[in-house]
Amino acid sequence: MKKNSEDNTHDTENIKNNIPDTGSEAKSKDNNSENKVTPDNIQEFLYPKKDHLNYFNDKGYSLLFYGEEINEENANIKKYRNLLSYSFITENVNEGSNILEISDDPDSMILNHFKLRYDCYKLSDIRQLEETDTGSKVSIKLEKYPENNTELNVNNGSFHFIIWNSTFGKISDNKESLDKVLKNAFKLLKPGGYILFLFDIVYNTGTSFIHNGYFNLFNLDSKEVSNITWYKDHKSILEDQSFIKYNKNFSNKNFNISRERKYNDEGFISSYNVLLRKKPLQLRKVTVSRISDYRKKTPSYIYHHLMKCGGTSVTMALQNWFKLELDHIDVESHRIELNHYLKYKLNLENINSDSCIISHFHFDGTYLHQRYPEVLNPDSRFRIFTFVREPLAIRASLYYYERKRGGFKNLTLKSYINSSGTNFLARLFPCDESDYKEVLDRYFFIGITEKMQESIDKLGKLVNGKKIIVPVANTSQKDKQLEELGQEFIDDFRKKNKLGYLIYDYCLEKFNKL
Repeated sequence: MKKNSEDNTHDTENIKNNIPDTGSEAKSKDNNSENKVTPDNIQEFLYPKKDHLNYFNDKGYSLLFYGEEINEENANIKKYRNLLSYSFITENVNEGSNILEISDDPDSMILNHFKLRYDCYKLSDIRQLEETDTGSKVSIKLEKYPENNTELNVNNGSFHFIIWNSTFGKISDNKESLDKVLKNAFKLLKPGGYILFLFDIVYNTGTSFIHNGYFNLFNLDSKEVSNITWYKDHKSILEDQSFIKYNKNFSNKNFNISRERKYNDEGFISSYNVLLRKKPLQLRKVTVSRISDYRKKTPSYIYHHLMKCGGTSVTMALQNWFKLELDHIDVESHRIELNHYLKYKLNLENINSDSCIISHFHFDGTYLHQRYPEVLNPDSRFRIFTFVREPLAIRASLYYYERKRGGFKNLTLKSYINSSGTNFLARLFPCDESDYKEVLDRYFFIGITEKMQESIDKLGKLVNGKKIIVPVANTSQKDKQLEELGQEFIDDFRKKNKLGYLIYDYCLEKFNKL
């Protein structure tokens, strides 16, 4: 494959020396996982094949993602990559995980598809990875998807899965620059997380043109990241009758192999797909201690995430202090997922002392006292905290959130509030007038959404966390309806929601004493 002649580090002989044994053990793994796209058989998806389209169709993924089956006639490289990414996420990445796509494409079908089941982020300007220092931490600005106008600072160790969707043409292909970019990208992965690189490759007269980042990955020498795929010579790939490639003319618009190199001729374009994994944290094989024993010195935490109480901003703050364990259920599709969610829960014996479980606990059968009753025991060494918000503000936020998603087009704010029941806050805990103080006293800390920065500052002191600036995220655009409710309407709302305000006022009282 063509590369910069002065760059001797991209040595295909060295790559071949790193090819793992493909004997019986490897073949056995492939056979056991042949019905899924898994890390064990990802080598079969190193480059596009006709069989892969059949697989996407047989699994129903093409129909779910594109609304039609994808075949050789209507397929292209972008569709193939989307379906490969879709398959891997569906079959290997737990719902509620953090996903990052690195792409300069303004539209993301992958993130749009998964936005309700995963926390999705996008990095459009890959040059940030090239310009950021490669110290112990990397901090870059990302866009929370689908709120594309919201920029967030996300630190290393944030993502379970990263899709690198062919934006190498924007960066340099010299070794020093590439090492920096890749090291920063790897820092964004959580231990045990995967990163899928999707490379553009152009073939012309028996020669292939590709960014040097491809070779860097196969020559990778890292103690933290391992390559799941291995190198295959491009001549062998071209001889594969099932190999998918598409004729494309770049004479009118140059194809940027890298910032320094361009291709401006006619050729065949295809994709190389390379999977890497950040090595998981490991305990010694022989140990006399259980993970839960460490909680005797330092507790674990549970964040009871109440709806529309600043949870997205709180969660982004918490990742600076804790290893987050998500125990979420998708609200919109809970009727489908609830039985599965009730059946499986986290094993608290495996929760580290530096971890924080995050969950809503807001359906009957999933309330905190039902799902994890043992944490309410003072001797459990779990500390529970939450954030509350003024009851009318919660109702208004729910209304505008649905409006932003396209709902409530013919429903006014007043009508929504009058028809949506009372004492919503009490239903989230749950509690009533006889026991609300007892229920709230189980929480070692209750923050106030209207005092978010002050709340995070106080919580940080209690958990010995560093001081951070709270990011503002997941906000909904308001209109004049909120201002026009009128005092009479507000007073009536307070009377009907007496318990909600008893809860909120008691939380304020506890907060002001800290």
